[in-house]
Amino acid sequence: MRRMLQLLGTVLLISASPCHADKWRMYENCQLVPNKSNDGDSFHVKVKRREYIFRLYFADTAETENSIEERVAEQAEYWGVSEKAALRLGKDAAKFTQKFLENGFTVWTRMHEAMGRSEKDRFYAVVMVGEKNLAEELVRNGLARIYGQDTDLPDGTRAMTFWWRLKTAEREAKKNRVGAFAPDVETAADGTANRASPPAMGIPALAERDIILAYTVPVFSLKEPFQQVGQLQRGAQVRVLGAVSPTMVRVRFAGAPGQMLEAQCRRIDLGL
Repeated sequence: MRRMLQLLGTVLLISASPCHADKWRMYENCQLVPNKSNDGDSFHVKVKRREYIFRLYFADTAETENSIEERVAEQAEYWGVSEKAALRLGKDAAKFTQKFLENGFTVWTRMHEAMGRSEKDRFYAVVMVGEKNLAEELVRNGLARIYGQDTDLPDGTRAMTFWWRLKTAEREAKKNRVGAFAPDVETAADGTANRASPPAMGIPALAERDIILAYTVPVFSLKEPFQQVGQLQRGAQVRVLGAVSPTMVRVRFAGAPGQMLEAQCRRIDLGL
């Protein structure tokens, strides 16, 4: 734990962003706008006469279709399920969000850009129905991984405090065996089993090498492989130490003066 917090503190210093200084905007009585691109963590929203696309902080639901194969593989690996099961979880998450938001909701946003495939702007947001946080409820129901951009919340809750709340919610999902942790998660809607268990995925060999980053790359904890703890900036040098899974590699990089840190990065982000 001490090592993870040390890594967290150092990497966040590397990736410090002025976004946390921006003021929150609150939009009440929002309505979900039907759109084929809506999924569990990103959706079109009507705010009075305007329409926005918002993307949740903290939570990432599975894709609903396989157009980004690396992302689907990474999500399946997180839950230890097949890719086919992960895609179904994505559809279940989209239905959950639609139901959760059907009677109106509140959006808190700083209007910070959340890159997506749409040509329209998409912004990070905290989405609330009463006192319930959508990201937290998705995790509690086993329908989202704890992943992605974080932030201190509008009520003053620190990002790390909320992260631990999400870890508690994820443990509840495992205990209750819901969503990705359900015993029949590998069973298709027609009752047939896709696979008795997820396929064993070999880890491609990877020789040590130094890489100069061509763009900003997210960094993930060694103990919590899918928990982003910061990012390294373009131009930074990292030492690739080897593969730890089909989608993740272990890296070493400079932290504070005279200090070297180790963490994980995604293969695809490093061009490997």
